[in-house]
Amino acid sequence: MSYVISTLIDEQVYCVYPDPEANKFKLIHIQFDSDLSKAYCSNLTGALEILNWIKKNDKDLASHEFSVQLEARYLR
Repeated sequence: MSYVISTLIDEQVYCVYPDPEANKFKLIHIQFDSDLSKAYCSNLTGALEILNWIKKNDKDLASHEFSVQLEARYLR
């Protein structure tokens, strides 16, 4: 199973995705399945490790209240 790291902003779902050009993680607004395909997806252990890394190393992203969710939760 694949998991994503997600948060709600103004009652809209956002997920973490890797931006290799900026060399950091960013948020992507999930409106369509194609948006979800850009999000960072991993097994549960990998998603939790990335979330812990974000909490320790990225103050901007860490200011959001994240949860690790099954990717299928957001498929439409």
